[in-house]
This record gives sequence, structure tokens and C-alpha cells, in this order.
Amino acid sequence: MKIGIITSGYNYISLNEFAKNAVKFLGRHYNIEHLRTKDNTNSAQIQNLYRRCDVVVNLSSRIIRYDRRINKPTVIFAHAWMDHGAGINFYLYGKNFYSRDVIVFASRGSLDKFHKVYKTKLMTYVAPYFIDKSKFFIPKHCEDRKILDKYNIPIDKDILIYAGRFSEEKNIEGLIRLFNQINSKKCCLVLLGGFKNYKTYGFGYKNSEVYKKRVLNLLGKKKNNQVIVIENIKRTDLIKILSLSKLFITTTLCFEENFGLAVVEAMSLGVPVVCSSWGGLKEIVEHNKTGFLMKTTLDSTFVPKIGYSPAIKFINSLLDDEKKYRIISLNAKKRAEKFFTEGAFMDKMEVIIKNLKNGESGSNKELIRPREYFSKIYQRSLRLNRVDRIYLDNPKLFKILYSYYSSKNKMI
Repeated sequence: MKIGIITSGYNYISLNEFAKNAVKFLGRHYNIEHLRTKDNTNSAQIQNLYRRCDVVVNLSSRIIRYDRRINKPTVIFAHAWMDHGAGINFYLYGKNFYSRDVIVFASRGSLDKFHKVYKTKLMTYVAPYFIDKSKFFIPKHCEDRKILDKYNIPIDKDILIYAGRFSEEKNIEGLIRLFNQINSKKCCLVLLGGFKNYKTYGFGYKNSEVYKKRVLNLLGKKKNNQVIVIENIKRTDLIKILSLSKLFITTTLCFEENFGLAVVEAMSLGVPVVCSSWGGLKEIVEHNKTGFLMKTTLDSTFVPKIGYSPAIKFINSLLDDEKKYRIISLNAKKRAEKFFTEGAFMDKMEVIIKNLKNGESGSNKELIRPREYFSKIYQRSLRLNRVDRIYLDNPKLFKILYSYYSSKNKMI
């Protein structure tokens, strides 16, 4: 069997890492041909790949924009952008799915949301993103001071770390305020990432320069010398600092978090995680076993909120109890190795490929069809060119889709 693999350059480091690792490990188990698509990729290139291969693994979900015109078994990974905007992209490109395709989601939450919106004749699976564990190592002690000195990180303090985008949806301000309430003066907060413009799907556009000023003003007002901001860090350096960290913390307000690869990376190094419990995050972290899930809720106007107080208590107790810390650290490492490394991913892929449909081509009509309520909203949003404001225009839609993502427990 020959497997074609389609990838593309992504705006997100996590997706680039996942695609690179998937190609690497699929190549160890199967005869593969890899097509890395670019902006000038055309349908003919994709069709030629299909002709030469028995099965295609589409790691670039944006390629469903092309009609490949060949119905060979295809494993389509539905990345976060497919999930955004109330899943409207499945509606836009549904005609390009064929009867022998399967759709793979990174989390159970994303899969459940899809089935809430769509009726489909296609098979669907969950296969979480994974890491190449060979890249995640504990550096020798003699390297500790070298990497910390390079970025002016105190060597005598416990490092609480965040790695990812510095954006309003990631709630960096909330993270800084949480840190300021931690009792221990023997720790510092290290923020690794960068400020970027982005769209909050359904809620419009956010300007990163405005948000950057807010974050820096907050740090300036607090005169907090214990918070270290490092932008555009090399990935190898990021992994080294992550391995020396005490806790990984993310206070994201993004209810569309379908996964969290940075969380998995931290856990693989034995770093416990404190995070909000949106979507895929609560499928990664086991509450009070590998870290702590902050309770989340949507208020009456669907604004996402987080309960910080219990998390602060947890962090304070963990920093004061070395025995408890070692247990949670070991649990985190074991869970990452069991569920989010190449072995777990390849086990899933072997099942998916084995179950691919054989036989006749069949029709590609109405394989993915939105339920009537959602179909009307999609049509109206497209007609008015207001897809980016789909939730603002349809608050009931937002409530229907994101009741799953919000914690059932009240915030303390």
C-alpha cells in the first residue's frame, strides 16, 4: 500500500510540529509520497498524487477547498480552522468530500460539536495531536545556568511558564494577575511567544499592538520584575527552558481550544499543568492528578470567565509540598507518554487505515449536511458577508454549540 500525505505551511507552530512528526512516523510504517502544498498549488498536482497512491492522508484540511475528482480513501484531519465560525467550513466545502473519506478530529469535544451541527454518512474518529518524544529531554545540570543566563531568567527561582501566542483570547493579562496572587516569592513567571494579529471567529478582528500595550502597561504599573517576556525564541531553547520549569500555566479564554499541544509538551517533561478547562484541554489534563483544571463558564452574554481562586490555592500548595509535586509530575509524564506520543498516534492511524472503505466510488452528494437550524444561519451569514460575526448575530447558536465547552460546575 502506498500512502500519499498532504501538508502545508501553517501559521501555528503546533500544527507545523504535528504535521512534521506525522510525516516522519507514517514514513517509518508505510511507503509514502509527501506533497507539501504552497499558495500556488493547483488541483492537477493533488490529482496526480491521488493517481499514484492507494490512500491519502490529508494533514492540511484547507486542501478540501480543491475538488480532487478522484474518490480514493482519504483521511482528512479537521484542524481548528474547520471548527471555527460554528463549523461553517464543512458547509462551504462539503461538496469536495467523497464517500470513502473519513474525518479525524483532535478531541472528543470537536467531534461532538461536529455531530451536533451535521448529519454525515462519513466515518469519524478522534486522534489527538502528538509529540516526538525524542525531542523532549531533560538537559544536563551543567546546561541549566547557560540557558537561563542567556534569557536573564533567575536560576534560584521556580519557573512558572506559558508558551504560545500573546493575544487577547489567550488572556495574558489574567495570567499575570493570577501570578501576582501566588504566595511564594521564590518563583518567576516566564512568558514565551509573540504578539500577533488574529481573528476571533464569530467575534471579529483583534489588533495585537493594542493588546501588547495593555499587557506592557500592566507589567509597568505592577513594577513586577518577576515576570519575564521572551518573544520569538528558538524552539530548541524553548524546550530547554520548559524542561527546567516548575509549572506550565495557561489561562486561555478561547472556548474554541480544540487541543493544546504546548500542554502535552510540558507534561512530557514532567511539568504539571494548570489550565482553563475549555474543549480539548480537559481531555489532556486530569484534574488534581496531572495538574489542575480551572473551572470555566459562559455568563449570560456568553462572555467566557475563569475561576482563578482554586487554582491559586492549588499552585501555592504544590509549591510548598515537594512530595505532592513529584507525584503529579510523574503522573503528567506518564499520561503524555501513554496517550500523546507517536505510539498512540500510530495505533490510531493503523485502525483508521484498516477500516477505510473499499469498493465502488459512490456519490459525493450530501455526505455532510447541516441540520436545518444551522443551515439557515450559514446561508444568512454568507449572504450578508458576516461569517466573522456569526456568534454576535446569533447568540442562541453560540449557546447551543458551547454549552459542552463550559464546565458544568459553578466557579468557586
